[in-house]
Amino acid sequence: KIPHVLGHEVCAEVIESQDERFPVGMRVFPHHHAPDPTSALSKRGAEVHDPLWRATKLVPGGMADYFGVPAANLTDCLDVNDLRPQEAALIEPLACVVKAVNRLHLRGDETVSVIGLGVMGLMFMHLLPGAQGIDLSASRRAWAAAQGHKAVAPEEAVKTEVIPAEISLVISDVKDSGVLAFAMQAGVPAIYIEPGTDKPGRLTDAACKEIADKLKSARVDLIALCGFMRILRDPILCDFPRKIINIHPSLLPSFPGRNACQQAIEAGVNESGCTIHYVDGGVDTGEIIQQAKVPIFPGDDVFALQKRINEQEVLLFPQVVASLIIQGMMTD
Repeated sequence: KIPHVLGHEVCAEVIESQDERFPVGMRVFPHHHAPDPTSALSKRGAEVHDPLWRATKLVPGGMADYFGVPAANLTDCLDVNDLRPQEAALIEPLACVVKAVNRLHLRGDETVSVIGLGVMGLMFMHLLPGAQGIDLSASRRAWAAAQGHKAVAPEEAVKTEVIPAEISLVISDVKDSGVLAFAMQAGVPAIYIEPGTDKPGRLTDAACKEIADKLKSARVDLIALCGFMRILRDPILCDFPRKIINIHPSLLPSFPGRNACQQAIEAGVNESGCTIHYVDGGVDTGEIIQQAKVPIFPGDDVFALQKRINEQEVLLFPQVVASLIIQGMMTD
């Protein structure tokens, strides 16, 4: 059996170590299943990792932060004719990729996207001519491009319509809102939900439950709030943890809530912008994901500032949504 010695990592260099077996500068193949053959635990046949390796820091990181095997030792455990250790180490993950590609049963006219361009992702790209790679990392995209593959960032992938995602449902608390009409014209399911109260920013328990039920029925993975001026509560929040984002026209935590542009003008600050954040039970208090800044010029009124912020919102929001979609795919 060809040993499982490389896994998903690549050759690394020790940059910090408290273990004399792994001096700084040594090149190693990091892996989470690499036992230390000299340890007492290994000598008695225990299937465990050497705890000393937890003090060994490697590049590029990940599982490699904890475990490694010297590259020179790879030849000690191979018996595959004269196959080089690096080639032998790649066989197992490559075999997994080949099996996955075969299971796809692709037609010749199908567009394929490879999400994530690490070692395994590059193997998929090699076996799927014409596929488009998508990755958040510019260095990984450059690595793929250097090998002749097309690789784009998530926001660019959205423009070329290759991310396998769709708008599943549009919900509004305003019965005659333009977004409902726009969604229906586009063939997207759209519904109005009665908020159940005239109190500004509030939803009744029944309304919250109806929203949660509709979202679960639509099997949504990400919820984007645009101009939804009501506070979300359970069961919506507990059913969709870190799956709800909102865009707000200020640089949070400054100027939360309504009339953010008016607040900025009255405060006399020289810049504002927009913030995309996760939604929690407060008013614009969730974890910040990304922001874009705009200047405030002398003589600006609310309308001028709002227009300047809107120009950034329409650029930033799709980019963040695309990035979160890609991250979710990589995690799943």
